[in-house]
Amino acid sequence: MKKKSLIITVLLLVAFSVAFFIGTKYSHGEQSIKLISGNNYFPYKGKTPDIGIIDTGIQTTHQYLEESNIDQYYLDDLSKTSQQMHGTMVAGILARQNKGTGTLPNAHIISIQAGTDMGMTSKQLASAIYLAVKKGVKVLNISMGTTKNEPILEESVSNAIHHGVIIVASNGNKASEKKYYPASYSGVINVGAIAGNSKVINPSDIGKVDIFAPGNDIKTIMPNRKELIKFDGNSAATPLVASAAALIINENPNLDPEEVKKIIIQTAKINKEDNQSIPVLDVSKAIKRAKEEKKNEK
Repeated sequence: MKKKSLIITVLLLVAFSVAFFIGTKYSHGEQSIKLISGNNYFPYKGKTPDIGIIDTGIQTTHQYLEESNIDQYYLDDLSKTSQQMHGTMVAGILARQNKGTGTLPNAHIISIQAGTDMGMTSKQLASAIYLAVKKGVKVLNISMGTTKNEPILEESVSNAIHHGVIIVASNGNKASEKKYYPASYSGVINVGAIAGNSKVINPSDIGKVDIFAPGNDIKTIMPNRKELIKFDGNSAATPLVASAAALIINENPNLDPEEVKKIIIQTAKINKEDNQSIPVLDVSKAIKRAKEEKKNEK
């Protein structure tokens, strides 16, 4: 019975809203970057630690990704059947080139295609996390999750954090009081989304996530389409936090996952909404804190 429940645990928090955008030059959306004080940091075109994306795979031949540094791995033949839509959209936020740039256009991206656009099981996600550790990923973006707390998934997360991997995962997009995994596991940076007016998109995220970042009208790409699109939801906010984590580690490689998480939380801007505190990513303050801690180590 336990085996059966594991098989039907589908990780489909890839819920999103999409609108097509015909644009010219665009550098990730000035407004979204301003909201997180990232104007002086993104796009960052230097080297960063290896960044993993566990998702539905990436269309590496896309005209805005074909010059990006992406290595793609598959768990099995079934995962190769994915249309790679959600994964390509996530990767476009991070690594897009040519028509404007992503946050980290020259980063080495390790894509692990662990399922299809219909979702994946906890077992598949856990296997992908173990593979990410094996491939030397330092920052791991997981823009999906499940309400099922499966031991196999928790063990893979604990192992990754033990090996120094910073895991950044999205909370659920649906209004729910339930916890979502792997975002809710200890040591993981749990991400929620705010709109352009700084209001939380999913009010149920308040008090449950560690940090908020823009997740409304984030421009990115979609497989087999030349035009940019707008990407909404926690899935879209997560790569922004993962990008910040990569720059923090770039600044101070000695930080462990818990220390990076602590810096991101402690340097957050605190917005107020219905008398509740909303911690919003502040890239500038986070990087400055990482620099300060590096000086203190000497």
